[in-house]
Amino acid sequence: MPLELARTTAETLSRLHHFLHGNGDTQTLDPAHPANAAQPFRHSYYAPDQFFQKQTGSGVIQTLYGQRVLRVTTLFVESLVHSLQSVLGVEAGQALYQIGFQFGQQEMDAFVPRVEREFDVPFDKMHLGVLLETWWWPFRAKGWGDWRCNLEQIGSGLILVDVFDSIVAAALGQTGKCSCHLYAGIFAALFSRIAGRELACVELQCASAGAKHCQFLIAVSKRVDAATIWRERGANAATILKDLKGT
Repeated sequence: MPLELARTTAETLSRLHHFLHGNGDTQTLDPAHPANAAQPFRHSYYAPDQFFQKQTGSGVIQTLYGQRVLRVTTLFVESLVHSLQSVLGVEAGQALYQIGFQFGQQEMDAFVPRVEREFDVPFDKMHLGVLLETWWWPFRAKGWGDWRCNLEQIGSGLILVDVFDSIVAAALGQTGKCSCHLYAGIFAALFSRIAGRELACVELQCASAGAKHCQFLIAVSKRVDAATIWRERGANAATILKDLKGT
């Protein structure tokens, strides 16, 4: 206690900074480097100027974890969706879902070893809430919006995810239908890896269709297919969930 009382304010702040940043090094973290067996950074960076690092001269932009990225506007997303629609027609939604699923799988391939080193806990032993928030915060920093996971019905095999400020909905505007197939694919990949079996995802409501936020259902393919049919027949999210509980 005397040592604590003798510490000045400046020393206390310095010590706090040391705990938050490990050795105080602010260089980009290479998750594959053996020196980074324990992550020397705090566990989340929500500000883009902290998460992204631009290399002087080359213009290359990387994340805190050394992942190279391309920063684009919503015009890129709009162009992607409309280009696929012009070529594939009604199949464009499934193509976007598959793009999201493959992207989600690649993200998980990088995430699993990183999060195990960061928390020094095996992936399948991590607290689910901590794991999910650690997974999503880089997406939030990249501009994918905020989310809220509802695991209250996980015992019934149903997982709900609410997304606020979807970049797809923002890019497309009011389409009158569920449009965030890209997100659905990403969530299917995420929870398939966590569950250790193949799961599917469908958007139950969408900001592009006038909802306050987007909502997604993750479950086995059979139940997701049923939910998709009910949605196409005009059933709302609450009705779909009520019917699914009875199956």
